[in-house]
Amino acid sequence: MINFSRSLVLSFLVLSAAASAETCPKIISAISQGKTLAQIEVPANVKIDVSGEKQTVNTDRTVMLFEGDSRLAVTFASGETMKMQSDVIKIKSCISDKILRKNRSTLSLSATQT
Repeated sequence: MINFSRSLVLSFLVLSAAASAETCPKIISAISQGKTLAQIEVPANVKIDVSGEKQTVNTDRTVMLFEGDSRLAVTFASGETMKMQSDVIKIKSCISDKILRKNRSTLSLSATQT
């Protein structure tokens, strides 16, 4: 028999972890000739379209570099769009996929034990 209060608490834990991951802002930098021209912080609920001739991602997947003729369009929930074009566009996320997977597996494990 499943204890309802325990499963309810577990649901809140899982939802709060997902919400914190979704609300994690990203820092976007436009770089030209090695100098940062513009830097903005955007919430995770915006749509980001980015392209470049070359894409590089670090091992934690927290930093993505788009090099060459790089273009960025950020569409906010209000419908407003901001566009950038630069030699390099860097997108830095505040949480890595590894940390997110570790937190989710910890929650699953604790659910099995209770």
